Amino acid sequence: MRRWTLRSFTLAGAVIAVASAFVLGFVGGGHAAGTAICPIDSNSVPLCLKAGVTPRMISQGAAGLGSGTFNNRSTSTAAKSALSLLFSNRDHVDPVTGENVPRPVAITYPADVTVVVNGSKKQPSCSPAPGTTFAATPSIACSLGNLGGGSNARILVRFTPSLQALARVAVNSSILYGESGKDNPGGPNGTVNDTKTTMTTDSNTLTIVSGTAITGGCFKSGTNQVGGSNGSSLAATVDVPPALDAVSGIFPCTPAAAGVTDEDGIHGKVVYVDLPPLSGAGWALFTLDVTPLPPGENTNTFVLYEALAPSFAFTTGNFITVPACVDGFPPVDAEGNSTVGVPTLVDGAWNGKYDTCQTGKKSLPAGGGEFYYHVFGNPFDGKYTP
Repeated sequence: MRRWTLRSFTLAGAVIAVASAFVLGFVGGGHAAGTAICPIDSNSVPLCLKAGVTPRMISQGAAGLGSGTFNNRSTSTAAKSALSLLFSNRDHVDPVTGENVPRPVAITYPADVTVVVNGSKKQPSCSPAPGTTFAATPSIACSLGNLGGGSNARILVRFTPSLQALARVAVNSSILYGESGKDNPGGPNGTVNDTKTTMTTDSNTLTIVSGTAITGGCFKSGTNQVGGSNGSSLAATVDVPPALDAVSGIFPCTPAAAGVTDEDGIHGKVVYVDLPPLSGAGWALFTLDVTPLPPGENTNTFVLYEALAPSFAFTTGNFITVPACVDGFPPVDAEGNSTVGVPTLVDGAWNGKYDTCQTGKKSLPAGGGEFYYHVFGNPFDGKYTP
């Protein structure tokens, strides 16, 4: 039987922020026309608000990390504002409202909640849904006070769903605020404040998994291990030290997931990796065992492929060949030449073409090979195949 084994990942350097819509800063700057604090687009999507969750797969009983971000897009003050996260079962729709049914989660408050306003961490002042406790609540609302024009805020919440495997949890954010003139007595809204809520998409949905193929979660402290195996053909493990932002208190936990999917790649199944960008040395070291090697290949000709965003499908023109490392780092110029340097994020994307490179190899018995790679955490990273 062909055996593809992704044996181990070892993180080098400290983990920092998950640079994606989930955590990266706030919604883009600038002001909307007029004084609307939170304008909406033609699809009724609020432009002031985003929601996210990481990792995108967690083990049954494990925790995820949800995020809500708000940017006041006007020069007006968002008075007495409150930013919420809303948890729901994406696979269960209310037949009357047509919306996902709210789903209680467990939150350890205040230890698992971070509130940041205009870049500064503040003491959280949050509440569970009315009539519930943090042990089982479908939402959490955090007071932000008065946010002047151009202000921004975010909340980060570690939460544990009670759903069983293969269920999907949607994490949306909602902002409640008063807008001077509109919401004052005698204004068009009377004394009713404005409320805007994000829409459910794949980017703010996590899947709960069971078994040994994929494991993941958001870990509180120490070095944790995630990974999985589909039996005799593929296995993956990731050693995850605390995130730098978790140590500093910005992140309440360190998110990570890894394992083997049931997707077909080019010569084997697809390996899934969900890691934040890294600081320090900057890379995760993983070891890939392939026994036997694909027909006609040896350790000198073996190729590992990486899928490209947004589809992450191994279709024609949508994957790249992982190059050799140069002084331990991926080549950073578009042609894969020997210009080197630590990759950095620019507007949420790497400044170079590659975030992964091969650093070593050796032969194994039975026609196999063992290959070593440096992987830089990347919000658009995640799927590899032989």
